[in-house]
Amino acid sequence: MLDLLAQLTADSVDASSLDTRTLVLVRLAALVAVDAPPASHLTNLEAAAEVGVDAEEQDEAWHSPRARGPTDARAAGKEQGVPHGPDDPDDDRDDAGPAAGTAPLQSLTARRRRALVTLGLLRAGATAVLLVALYYLLPLDRRSTESLVLVLAVSLTALLATTVWQVRAIIRSDYPGIRATQALATVVPLFLLVFATTYFMLSFQEPASFSERLNRSDALYFTITTFATVGLGDISPVAEGVRLLVAGQVLLDLVVLGLGIKVVIGAVKKGRAG
Repeated sequence: MLDLLAQLTADSVDASSLDTRTLVLVRLAALVAVDAPPASHLTNLEAAAEVGVDAEEQDEAWHSPRARGPTDARAAGKEQGVPHGPDDPDDDRDDAGPAAGTAPLQSLTARRRRALVTLGLLRAGATAVLLVALYYLLPLDRRSTESLVLVLAVSLTALLATTVWQVRAIIRSDYPGIRATQALATVVPLFLLVFATTYFMLSFQEPASFSERLNRSDALYFTITTFATVGLGDISPVAEGVRLLVAGQVLLDLVVLGLGIKVVIGAVKKGRAG
């Protein structure tokens, strides 16, 4: 085996414009780049010692590409003229996706990008439609203070848990920008529906809470106009407690529009960096 390696090294030197030491160092780095088996490293390290490559240079060749990660290591191997492995995402970039490596969205084909973006928008729209459908179908017309408090507590807990889970999902996603779209399409409608549900139940139990009795569509309409701060004035809170609740929604609107979006953008940047 050593005689064969020596012959291969000699043939490589004859065919290369590099000197022997540089050629051996390039070979060591390329072996790391393509994740070659340990036996290949051992035989080449012995050959490296024979041409004067000391232990420090061997260690540098061993650690440098690996410290940059698998993708950069393969890139280093390509720069040195070494074929990369079959699992390299660059080999089948046209078919790459979240489950086939972690190629950036910009590196995919235009067709693949459109497919991913369209799928993300469809999921986001389906999530929003499902939440609105649940709002209209759930039995919220109950004359009970306990049920109102329970629904409000469960809704706020679900909103907080969903927000935390969505932020983590953005960070872990291969395509955090698309995942952030889905997250916003879940969190924002859920936030609005929490208050719409509360207003509807309040109006159902105490019709004098608002300037008119609200049905589900009225409550959703009032919530959205409050969120958008357009306040058309056709529906207004009358009871003191309800006015305080509406004021609380306005303050939370600012949190969602300011801090919430900032957190989502930060998660997207962290996901891309990771």
